[in-house]
This record gives sequence, structure tokens and C-alpha cells, in this order.
Amino acid sequence: MKPKARSLVTLIATLGIIIIISYLSTFYFFRLDLTSENRYTLTDVTRSTLKNLENPVFVNVYLTGDDLPPGFNELEKAIRHTLEEFTVYAGQQIQYKFIDPTESGDKEERARLYKDLKQKGLRPVELTQRTRGDKTSKQTVFPGVVINYNTKHLAVNLLKDNMEKTPTQNLNNSIQALEYEFLNAIKKITTDKRKRIGLTTGHGEPSNKRLSDLASILSEYYDVERVPVTDTIKTKDLGKYAALLIVKPDEKFTEKEKFRIDQYFMDGGKLFWFIDGVKTSMDSLRSKRTTIGIANELNLNDLLFKYGVRVNHDLVLDQQCLPIGLTQRGVSGKNRIQKFPWYYNPLIIPSQSKNNHPVTKYLNPVRTEFVSTIDTVGSNRINKKVLLQSSELSLVKGVPVRISFNIINNPPARQQFNDGSRIVAVSAEGVFSSVFRNRMITEEFTQNQEFREKSKQNKMIVVSDGDIPINEVSSNGEVYPVGFDRNSRRNYKGNADFIRNAVNYLTDNEGLMKLRLRDLKIRLLDKQLVQDERTKWQIINTAVPVLIVILIGLTINFIRKRKYTR
Repeated sequence: MKPKARSLVTLIATLGIIIIISYLSTFYFFRLDLTSENRYTLTDVTRSTLKNLENPVFVNVYLTGDDLPPGFNELEKAIRHTLEEFTVYAGQQIQYKFIDPTESGDKEERARLYKDLKQKGLRPVELTQRTRGDKTSKQTVFPGVVINYNTKHLAVNLLKDNMEKTPTQNLNNSIQALEYEFLNAIKKITTDKRKRIGLTTGHGEPSNKRLSDLASILSEYYDVERVPVTDTIKTKDLGKYAALLIVKPDEKFTEKEKFRIDQYFMDGGKLFWFIDGVKTSMDSLRSKRTTIGIANELNLNDLLFKYGVRVNHDLVLDQQCLPIGLTQRGVSGKNRIQKFPWYYNPLIIPSQSKNNHPVTKYLNPVRTEFVSTIDTVGSNRINKKVLLQSSELSLVKGVPVRISFNIINNPPARQQFNDGSRIVAVSAEGVFSSVFRNRMITEEFTQNQEFREKSKQNKMIVVSDGDIPINEVSSNGEVYPVGFDRNSRRNYKGNADFIRNAVNYLTDNEGLMKLRLRDLKIRLLDKQLVQDERTKWQIINTAVPVLIVILIGLTINFIRKRKYTR
């Protein structure tokens, strides 16, 4: 065969192989992720959800523009990449668009758009940047998206704003949480049949008014109802609720009521306890400067002990605490409000260690009020994990305990705060045994229903502060948000996020909450090293390429001379 013909055959064969491989690749889909933390790999639950979308989901992203700061540029790129990955599995069922809210030159039109985005639920971030000439400019950024599905829309704020973290850490946490935030929002907006959550009544729990913000938080995801837990209620009536929240009871539970709760839990229902170990409140201090905290006897000790948890009758005093405002007479003789540390209200800053829990990942500080300690007890077969704990500078006082404003003038010495970090919230997961196992159970208790001695795989959460989910109400009826501190006039968002995450974790049957545990590293340049070695690398980046080109030219010229002079 002539060389020309052989070359033509080779070319045709190569093109044929390429066409065949391209055709076969349409039937087989694969992607390779070579990053150490599988940065570009979506989880099984994400892929399954995206493949089963019935109708298109439209995502409007409002974080884009030419003048975004570098950190927000990184977040924009991560959002774009996440949505691109989603479309690989969802196809046309996921459609997205990037919209610059600042694009319009008309101030009135831009103001209307800003107002509309705020009403939908997006939180703007006001940035102040330094420009040339040592001047400053202000910029409004919306680091979030609005998801539309059929006739519904949902705003999702993607920027984490933990006050205890640096901007770089918050940016990293925001990027890590993107898959969870998007998938959680998609599942929320596409689900027609919502789960039901019960808030128990009948044992001195707070009124509807004081739980209104809690109900509002949960109603984003669930249908929330008040549930009277009494001797007459049937276990099957409780079974329609995905989880029961038992918030700040102060009256004893009867054995029949405990039996109903126990069998609900054995049957797969989830329990979320907010239990005070000590009976006291700030209301009792407002009328007089001293009160006595006594044990909050609820007849639940044996039940919780069987499940692996004990709420102790004591109070945690913490140097990492919230302030309290008291009226003091100033030098001028006029009264003024001064703030003092109030050790009875610890400020809980969740640990962000590598082994943290999906409930507390990225969580802001949590406001507490008269919190007790928790011990984990019983079987090692029940997996117990600490969710919240006090700081290392804690002091524990047993009941009866005198609580007085005099602690402000005569605070405990620093060396007294030596009880170490103490648990105040814990999760328990595993196969639980009924507290009524091996007891004589009459038909009056069972109500002709099967008695379950053991649960299937189940989980619950216990918090030793009944005030975390309660909102304050002003004298004129205004409802403050959960976590709002009147003394500092500050809203601690960690309270609401903790509740939301915890209930999602309890009712999560698909492993969605595990997405919150993903760790992705943003490999940013070392600013100090860049500054120190700036000149060196500028020289390398400009001079070395030129030298390489010259060297290559001289080498080629030398080879040519040597070849043709022979």
C-alpha cells in the first residue's frame, strides 16, 4: 500500500474510532473527581432527589456583578459550579439565572427591586470598600437565591454570619454548606405533604403567645400543632406526629402520660426535650432582688435515665455569659442603666471541632437562661453526642440555690469557676428499651394496643434549658424573636438555627443532614507571604519566561547550524 493511501486509511480509522467512542459515551455517564475531599461529587441523596423532580425548579441567583469583592466572587463561583452539577443530574428540571440587582441605573427601580427581595426574605449585606484616593464607597450585596416551583417561591440566604468567625471562615462555611442549603430548599418547596410537629401541653408549658416564634420557625418546614398529653390520649393519636417537642414543663407527669410518651418513642416517634433542672425565672427576681431555685420535679427522671440521659438539679454559672442591665445612681445623682455580667445566663458557643454534629455545624452562639447540667448514663449501645456545653470557666451550684442580684456586687472569685465545661444539650441515638419493660402493665395503660418493649433505630435530643425556644413578649404585646436578649438588645440567631437544625435532624429519614458535615478547604494565598515575596515572584513571572524563550531560540539556532554545516 502506498504511503499516501496508508495515511488516508489511518486517518479514516482514527476518525471512525473517535465517532464510535463519542456515540457510546452518550449511553454511559461518568465523572472523575480527583480532589482529596471529593469537592465536585454530589452525594447519593442529592442525585436521587434531582433525578426524581416532577416539575422544573427555577433558581434566581442575586449574587453577581463586576464589582463584587474577592470573597463574594469565590462564593458566586461556588454557587455557579453547584448549580452546574445539579443540572447534570436534573437536566432541564433545574434552571438557573444570575441577576445583578445593581445593574439598573434607575435608583427608583433599583430601590423597588431591593424592597421586593427583602420582602421575599433575602438579607442584604452592606459593604464599605476603600477606593483610590483613600475614599470609601458603599455597596449592597444579596448573597442568596430565590427558588421558584409551580406557584411557590422560597428565599435562601447562603452567607453564614457567625459572629465568632472571621470573614474567611464564614466564607468557607458558606461554600461548604451550598449543597445542603440548595437541596434542603428544593425538598422543602417541592414537598406537598408536610410532616406534623406537636408542641405538648398539659404540664404548665408556655402559652401559645410565648411559643409563637417557635411555631413560626418550624412552620417553614412542618405543620405545627399543640398536643395535650393527658391520661386519656391514645398512643396512636400521638403517632401522627413526626416529633414531639416538650418545652419547659413545670408540673409532674403521671405514669399513664409517661407510658404514652414512652410507647410513642418506642414506635418510632422522635422526642425533643427542653427540661429545666431547677424551677426559677427572671420574673421572680423582678419583684424582689433574691429568689430560691428549687428542684424541678417532673417525674421524668426514670424515663430519661432509661434513655441514657440525666438532667441534674443544679445551675451552671459561666464567665462566658450575657449582660444584665440594672439601674444605678450615677455620680451626678441621676439614675442610669449599667450592664453587668449575669453568670446565670451562659452564652453557649458551639464547638467547631472535626467531630462536631450536623445540628451544631456553623451554628451561631446560643442564648440560655438558668441552665442545668446533663449527664450521659446507661448503656453504651446508645450513641450519645454532646451538642452544647458551657465554657471551661464554669461553676455548678446544686439546689436549693440562692439567686440574687447581689452577685453583681460580690461576684465569685475567678478561681471558683473551675468546674470545667459542662454538657447542656445532648443527642441520643440507637435502639432504646422501654422504661416500662418488666413492669406489670394493665389494660388501662395499653388501651388494647400492643406494648413495645424495644424501639427500632431511633433518636432524641435533650436540652437542660426550657427557655431556649421561648420568645419574650413586651408589655404592649409585641413578640420578640427566639434568642432575643432585652438587656443587650441583640438577637442571638443560634437559638432559632439550633431548633431548626435539631428538628430537621430528628425527622430526617434520608440522611440529608449528613451533608452539613462535609468539609471543603478553600486554599487561599497567605497574604503575609505574598506581601513579603511580592518582588521576587514578579521578577520570576516576568523574567523567567523571557529567558526560557531566548534559551529555546539559541538551542534551535545551534542545532540548525550544527546540522547544516555538516
